[in-house]
Amino acid sequence: MDIQSKTDRYTPHGVQRQIPRNSLILIMLAQAAVVIPHIDQLSFWIIILGLACACWRWMIFLDRWHFPPWWLKAALIFGSAAIILITEGVQHRLETWTSFLIVAFALKLIETKSRRDAYAVLFLACFVIATEFIYKQTILISLYQSIALILVVAAMVGMNQFHTDVNIVSAIKTAGKLLAQAIPLMLVLFLFFPRITPFWSVPTASTARTGLSSAMTPGDVAQLTRSDEIAFRAVFDGPPPSTEDLYWRGLVFSNYLQGTWSVGSFPFSQRTLKRIDWTDDDIISPFRPDVKGLRKISYQILQEPTDKIWQFGIDLAIPRDGDNGLTWDFRLISKKPMSTLTRYSIDSYPGAVLDKTLPRWSRKRETTLPLQDNPRIVAYAKEQYKNAASDQAFIEQILQAIREQNFRYTLRPPVLARNNSIDQFWFDTQAGFCMHYAGALTYMLRAVDIPARIVGGYQGGEINPVTGHVIVRQYLAHAWVEAWIPEKGWLRFDPTAAIAPERIEQGFDAAITDDDRDTLSVFTNARLGKMLLAARMMYLFESLEHRWNMFVVGYDAKRQSNTLQRILGDVTPLRVALVLLIGGGISFALAGLSLLLLRKKKTVHPVIKLFVQFTNDLSKKGVTRKPHESPMQFIRRICTNKNLNEAQFKPVIDRLRANLYNPESTFNKFELNTLRKELTQLKQMLLSA
Repeated sequence: MDIQSKTDRYTPHGVQRQIPRNSLILIMLAQAAVVIPHIDQLSFWIIILGLACACWRWMIFLDRWHFPPWWLKAALIFGSAAIILITEGVQHRLETWTSFLIVAFALKLIETKSRRDAYAVLFLACFVIATEFIYKQTILISLYQSIALILVVAAMVGMNQFHTDVNIVSAIKTAGKLLAQAIPLMLVLFLFFPRITPFWSVPTASTARTGLSSAMTPGDVAQLTRSDEIAFRAVFDGPPPSTEDLYWRGLVFSNYLQGTWSVGSFPFSQRTLKRIDWTDDDIISPFRPDVKGLRKISYQILQEPTDKIWQFGIDLAIPRDGDNGLTWDFRLISKKPMSTLTRYSIDSYPGAVLDKTLPRWSRKRETTLPLQDNPRIVAYAKEQYKNAASDQAFIEQILQAIREQNFRYTLRPPVLARNNSIDQFWFDTQAGFCMHYAGALTYMLRAVDIPARIVGGYQGGEINPVTGHVIVRQYLAHAWVEAWIPEKGWLRFDPTAAIAPERIEQGFDAAITDDDRDTLSVFTNARLGKMLLAARMMYLFESLEHRWNMFVVGYDAKRQSNTLQRILGDVTPLRVALVLLIGGGISFALAGLSLLLLRKKKTVHPVIKLFVQFTNDLSKKGVTRKPHESPMQFIRRICTNKNLNEAQFKPVIDRLRANLYNPESTFNKFELNTLRKELTQLKQMLLSA
């Protein structure tokens, strides 16, 4: 009875030939590598399922377990789908569909029997890599996914060596060379292949976890200050404005209820009025201010994904891109949620008058207060207003009270009750963050019938000394007050400038205490500012990330069109096809040249070299070697034909046999020189005989 190896025999639920060990290891390494970036958005049970499938597949290889029967596979599929719907919900979110893909990716491993099954797993790995770029397109993620792709290709290389002993390191090197040869073609396709707008749009949950919200309490803004994540970057055409002028308008909060401010909706009674002035619309809205003769500041914003439509700009911000618009309360919005890094251009006019005349419906909404809430602050405001000469004088009077009384600026204020929270803050705790002071001032202005609202956004920014662009992080989240003054329109009043003027003039870092600083992330400018080397390294890496966003992530259809126009002039399908053809030809030529340069020269045994030279010299004199003859047979035949005795040619035959066929012989330079002399002497004897 023949004894078959484990890789050759049948298993109860398997196939005739098992996937080799090293090939299976490469497949499992590739699978782990492509799933790791998704760990933060996968539920715990999916991670456990993936580990269990990997363990199961390894036990199958060891011939301890069997492949699952059809009924168990069906149970795993339907059970996994049910758990995903229970844990993720039935919302049409990308996280849900990604979870389905990764679960299928894990389950496919335990039924991988043949080379075809292995290829299916590796093709799924490529899809999993692609899904991560939906959530993040940073340079670090791109570098990591390049390594993961090398592992996937290495696993494919290993599967092409199915019947040999796969060397893992050699397979990885081969995969790296293959991908390096594809780089020229990748660059050509990136630069010139037409950019196509995605035909799907599915919201994500992860992109909305940070940033401003449409409804906020004072603690929400304070919570943002503990995040060092970048909200957006700004690239100015000239020098950026000073820190105290960098008020990035985002949302306008007009409604107040039980301690929470929220964005006000447009009244149904005014539904016939134009509410949004889109850039690509020729009709100018009546609320849009006249900006003729005003100083203009031009810049671009690269906003991180939020899955929201609101954008940020310095008042008055007028968008220059067709997909963006200006709302009736002077906010910037996009036509569709920003689920990826979004780049847009803005012109700002700081001296513009916002709503020189205020509509009745707007005045009514911006002076509305809930009944029987915060009675002490209402009484206080009315008493102070009696002594004010004007509305602006009243506002200055409140700001002066903030400066002179025992108010404190802190990131960790006491917790306030939902009802009468402003009373509690103003008269009891007197410790708070920007939202506390902005909410109190707005409430008091409305109490005396002065239209007021809160504007939420960011204040300030870090200037990267490497590239000169402005970085706005989440911890720069801020809130201030807009009050409407007759003939002057909406004016900005920032009570934070009264309690902590250094926050506005010098930046966020200058206003917080050491205790508050300790609550921030370690990798923030506020924590690394005193460590010059660490801060410089952070700015250098951030500048690389910024350039990556500008020239790679931000390379959209508009930028591609500009690039094509600079290269081709008039952009026609024929010229684009010609560029793609030439670029593809160049890339394939470079790949072919690299193959030639990387081609290994065949190494020939030095004894064979000597013998080949010996036969070549004799063939010139008409003595040729027959195809079937070994070196020893050739020498014996020609020597016998020339009537040489065996003593003259036997030493040469013995030395050739020892150096070519005897593995135990000691080959060295002396042996080679001796053989060279003997072959030379034999050649001379043959030619003279």
